[in-house]
Amino acid sequence: MVDRYAGLLQQSNGLWHHAPDAPTAWGRGNGFAALGLAELLTALPNEHPGRANVLEIYQKQMSGLRVFQGPDGLWRQVVDMEGSYRETSVTALTVTAMARGVRLGWLDSSYAPVIERGWRGILSHVVEDGTLVDVCISTGSGTTLEHYLHRTAVNGADDRGGALILGPR
Repeated sequence: MVDRYAGLLQQSNGLWHHAPDAPTAWGRGNGFAALGLAELLTALPNEHPGRANVLEIYQKQMSGLRVFQGPDGLWRQVVDMEGSYRETSVTALTVTAMARGVRLGWLDSSYAPVIERGWRGILSHVVEDGTLVDVCISTGSGTTLEHYLHRTAVNGADDRGGALILGPR
């Protein structure tokens, strides 16, 4: 099943399109894919016949994501689009998935500075009461780049992915 989705949605640079008819590397969608792959790798036994392929798909995405991290540690609403706004939930999901990869040996230690920058970026977008800053509103798939570029970033409690990193406080 993962092979099928990767074949439909994962680009050659490792990033994922939001949907087959939505040729945009939507930030939170990439975060969902990253964390989903990390969860699957955590659950699959080492001897599972599909594990090596899932690991390759995960590593390809992590390699692609690291290229597009901003100097402030955040990833963008449209990951590979310069000028798209920095977005907190994609960063939280990606940092979580990447940190697990380093901790469990799926990624090498060269990812540690990427994770650290991401963590600092997240902390710079959480205010004292725990409110997250710059989280994209709910986003259904769209067929144009403009659909993604014009999604509003909001502040507040996030039920779309960014809060995952705050769970283990």
